[in-house]
Amino acid sequence: MNMILENLQLYYGLDWMALLFGLTSTYLVSNKNKYGFLCGILSCFCGFSIAVISQQFGFIAYNALLIGLMGRGFLNWNAEEAQNDTIVEKLQEKIL
Repeated sequence: MNMILENLQLYYGLDWMALLFGLTSTYLVSNKNKYGFLCGILSCFCGFSIAVISQQFGFIAYNALLIGLMGRGFLNWNAEEAQNDTIVEKLQEKIL
């Protein structure tokens, strides 16, 4: 029992938070909700912290890159929505 408790506390609960935020991120993005990217960023920050604690340099780089990609996805989501709104407005002007 002690071994299980020690393993649960090894990374200060960051591994469980990464799991929770990662699953939430996947769920939200699959439902076309841009806030899934923010949950993904939180998940990657947790993963980044775990990688630093365990000195796994490949995972440090991986999580750093994913944080950047998630941020880009969040920002591009708004840009795509604005572009779609502009296209719809132009089509409406032509029709009317």
